Amino acid sequence: MSWRVRLAKAEEAIAQERYDDAQQILARIIQGHPNAPEAWLLLSRTMGDDAAHRLYCLERAVEADPTSPAVPEELAKLGWQGEHVADIGDIQLSDVLPTLAPHTRPPKWALVVAAVLVTTVVAGIVASS
Repeated sequence: MSWRVRLAKAEEAIAQERYDDAQQILARIIQGHPNAPEAWLLLSRTMGDDAAHRLYCLERAVEADPTSPAVPEELAKLGWQGEHVADIGDIQLSDVLPTLAPHTRPPKWALVVAAVLVTTVVAGIVASS
């Protein structure tokens, strides 16, 4: 799935107020495309009342695309009057992005056991037919 499709899914999650889901989607996009201003902009919308984290995300969006008209609009919603958003304190990327569970595969033995169980069930169904 392309990151643009995932971005649309994040927008949909935000529209449905499923902010945790949106954050997970956007975090994965940002990991692969850290200079995607759209992802940073949407991530800022998932931060609720946390103005510092919203500003951090908007700063990243500005760094990725200084000409984006959407960022000043978001800043205006926050009541931001300054020229720069760099003075937002010591926020780290890890403070903003949700912790992602690593993609792990089950051990091979578990796959073998699952395959044997499925085969046994299917064979039982076929035999009873």
